[in-house]
Amino acid sequence: MAQVFPKSIEGKHTYIQKAVPYIVLNKARLLVSTANADELDGLYGDVATAHTYLNIYSIWVDDASGRTLAVDTEFKTLQNKIIKVLMKIYADIPRSVWTDTDRVTFNRKTGLPVTRTVPTVQITANVFVRTTLLGDGQIKIKCYTTSDGTRASLAPNADGVEVSYRVDLIELQQDGSGNDLAGKVKPKVMEHADDGGTKVSFTQATFVLKLAKEAIHQQVHFFVRWINSHHTNLNGPWSGPTTTPVL
Repeated sequence: MAQVFPKSIEGKHTYIQKAVPYIVLNKARLLVSTANADELDGLYGDVATAHTYLNIYSIWVDDASGRTLAVDTEFKTLQNKIIKVLMKIYADIPRSVWTDTDRVTFNRKTGLPVTRTVPTVQITANVFVRTTLLGDGQIKIKCYTTSDGTRASLAPNADGVEVSYRVDLIELQQDGSGNDLAGKVKPKVMEHADDGGTKVSFTQATFVLKLAKEAIHQQVHFFVRWINSHHTNLNGPWSGPTTTPVL
């Protein structure tokens, strides 16, 4: 019972207010017996019918004057009676009848296994990134979709982001005599995600890529893509490369 019904009086009340109307609405589908339905309806009652649950609650809820010992005792007694009827009803509902909505409403795992939708749609969205250099070899990366460029969030069907990165030594271009040209960095390109890349994955659209101390004062190239860790065949295309210095 403790796993199904909240322990507090207020918690039980919230549960009862949700479960009883739901049973009344779905009693035919749930195959609730007439006897149990009538007993539940009689206990639940309405605000105008004395000594029914809704009537006593309307008095009990008034902290100033309604919560006398007699009212408090009757309210708790009615809660327990309704819970016992609910347990009888739950026990009588055939396993094959239970739906996911029933289980959520009643906070029960009864019935057939919960329906799980297996994604089948390939992730086609590209990843758009914004980077912030945090220092000490750390880069904060925020990933965005085309549908929302203002808030970092995972793409539909994705449960994470995969990064393929490569750290390169910064080298300067040289003149014809082999002398370094100040401020002229020799361009290096990471052609694709498997071009010497180290792959790591993250479960959120905002994360910190932590590089080794040796990467500081070098440059990093990286590709990113949306992934589905349980169905890797649905992983999205690589986006990139993005190149940034490492501080």
